[in-house]
Amino acid sequence: MTPLLAASADNKFQFLSDAHRSLIARVRLIREAKYHIALQYYLWRPDSSGLTLLKELLDAAERGVRIDLLLDDLHSKPLEPLLRDLSSRTNFNIKLFNPFTHRRWRWLNWLTDFKRMNRRMHNKALLVDGKVGIVGGRNVGNEYFGTHAGQLFSDLDVIAKGEVVNKLLEDWQHYWNCLLSVPVSSVKSGNQKRLFEDIWSGFQKRPELQDLKQFVLSDEHLNNFSDKDSERWYEAPAIVVSDDPLKAQLNSKPQRLVTQQLAKT
Repeated sequence: MTPLLAASADNKFQFLSDAHRSLIARVRLIREAKYHIALQYYLWRPDSSGLTLLKELLDAAERGVRIDLLLDDLHSKPLEPLLRDLSSRTNFNIKLFNPFTHRRWRWLNWLTDFKRMNRRMHNKALLVDGKVGIVGGRNVGNEYFGTHAGQLFSDLDVIAKGEVVNKLLEDWQHYWNCLLSVPVSSVKSGNQKRLFEDIWSGFQKRPELQDLKQFVLSDEHLNNFSDKDSERWYEAPAIVVSDDPLKAQLNSKPQRLVTQQLAKT
């Protein structure tokens, strides 16, 4: 498969180098969604940032927006009880990519099936209504959005509009519809679901969540975030490159790899 080329005239990009602004942008897009939010992430932590975004997605689902969330299974264990609850809600669909066979003692997978376990999905995307999306280097967690006192990873995201979003959604669909993407409800596990509301209510009392609301996601900051600032938007041609999800299926031959596509550009 050749790289996916998007028409240059219809593409617009806005850089999100600031960690706080990157989180605000995600919240704004989720709140503005009308009918569909497609997501895929390698890592999603159950911390103040991760739970806040899950709450925003749940609110969107409750107002009728279809949520399709695809997560790599490598780091899903701490979040899995919440994922099982959320996936039982109306309009909230969750899949795990390349799930581990042994759920309780995961280290057994590395001994018995190392080659497959080592092939993960590192894609990171949030795509709203097929019109706008955020892609880049950030996973979901406090260390990516600067919302705690610990380390802050230096990353860059971009907001994208135009034909490139259709190409990003097409690539997301390759992963979502892949045989290696399994509904979390179909993955056998000893982990029982935990009600999201129980965890969320407990987090309301934590200082880090209060700081997040006050210094990052206050009405002032959300209202001051403008995606209409013409000076921040850039028009450019774009090529979407991504590994074939079947790279994780040992008995198949991937049709495309990022390294191959970059070598052709």
